[in-house]
Amino acid sequence: VIGQCRAFLEMGNGNYLYSTFADRVMELNTLTEKEKSDYIQENALAISDYVFPAYERMTEELEQLKGSGKNEKGLVYFPKGKEYYELLARQSTGSRRSVEELKDLTRRQINEDLTAMEQVLGLTTKEAKEAAAVITDKKAEQILEQLKEGSKTAFPEPPQTKLEVKYVPEAMEEHLSPAFYMIPAIDNSQQNVIYINRARMGNDMTLFTTLAHEGYPGHLYQTCYFQSQNPSPLRSMINVAGYTEGWGTYAELYGYDLAGLKKDVAKLLKENTLITLCLYAKADIGIHYKGWDQKKLQRYLTDFGFSKSNMMAIYQSLLAEPASYMPYTIGYLEIDDLLNNAKKQLGRKFVLKDFHKFFLSLGPVPFTVAKDRMQGWIEMQLRQK
Repeated sequence: VIGQCRAFLEMGNGNYLYSTFADRVMELNTLTEKEKSDYIQENALAISDYVFPAYERMTEELEQLKGSGKNEKGLVYFPKGKEYYELLARQSTGSRRSVEELKDLTRRQINEDLTAMEQVLGLTTKEAKEAAAVITDKKAEQILEQLKEGSKTAFPEPPQTKLEVKYVPEAMEEHLSPAFYMIPAIDNSQQNVIYINRARMGNDMTLFTTLAHEGYPGHLYQTCYFQSQNPSPLRSMINVAGYTEGWGTYAELYGYDLAGLKKDVAKLLKENTLITLCLYAKADIGIHYKGWDQKKLQRYLTDFGFSKSNMMAIYQSLLAEPASYMPYTIGYLEIDDLLNNAKKQLGRKFVLKDFHKFFLSLGPVPFTVAKDRMQGWIEMQLRQK
């Protein structure tokens, strides 16, 4: 944290808080040139008088705290850390399963994915990457349109919205995630923005699946569809990360099927992505609930081809933000469980589009609520001719 504070301060006059504010103010046609200049100057004074001193003080205080920490491992080594992690996992995922059950859930999924990947005989990772190059040179707007059109087969008709794709300013690329969807105001869900961080886009396949996660049929579609159901304004106060990010993962994996890839290629890439997420979730549980240290994590991840440097990055990331990957992984696995349960009970009456409509209409809820509501939905489907 001290290093991040110092890096922020060392930007000086080149700090992105200056440049991004000035860029946006200059785009406003409703202001005079003098008003623009005054606002830019006022912002600069606020940064120098308040923001920079706050970072300097934070750095000084943290320097004094160095050496006083009594635990450099997972939450389990704190007093009642294990109990705290149980509550944190429940809060972040929306799942009522115990941590032990979550661990078994991820382990089973990893085994299933490995088996599924082995069944794609004769297809190497190199061939999969080469086959995935079919979407090269497509702009973000073109990919989003492809995803939107492709989603219409298995998802309800999306509501009419406006979407603008923006790119993260170069000065902020190092500090932001690969892409993010800006949640619109509850009284203006027609205006939607997706930001893309070009520095974090490894290849065109990454861009494609990221836009599936953030756009169609992911967060943008999910948010706008639920808002089109005219929910109570109170629902805007309910946030269940497992429901929201679980759907983002579900949409991201579904995106492979919309990319125009060969079926075996899509399957391989999809299973590989899911295994990675499950490994992160299992490592998170290992560090914060089981007490894994770096050596234990390295022994576990080495079996899956992770290098020591990659292991260290994962360890530090999970140590800093416990349960951060859990909503993406457990949320998806809970949705997949609902899907398989619906298929089993409905048999020939199961229609994927109807399931998606049911789930999206719920909006963010804990999975206990989703399971309860789904049973009623299944009974209603069975009564229909």
